[in-house]
Amino acid sequence: MSLQRDVWLLGGPKSIHAFSELCAVDAYGVYVMSVLLGGGILLFEDGGTMSRLRLMDSHVFSDGVLKLVYEPA
Repeated sequence: MSLQRDVWLLGGPKSIHAFSELCAVDAYGVYVMSVLLGGGILLFEDGGTMSRLRLMDSHVFSDGVLKLVYEPA
């Protein structure tokens, strides 16, 4: 029997890399907030993963937060 369930994974680059290597990610939800935090942290360790994603949805909230949803291309 095969069950499919939705899981929301919160994590940084190491978690994202581990699950994307297993092809276990259907979509990436990224929230962009207009607060300057310095140099920031790369979402993808190798830097090349972003080029293999396709933007599926975006939404701007009233407080200025931007939600971007990508799926693997």
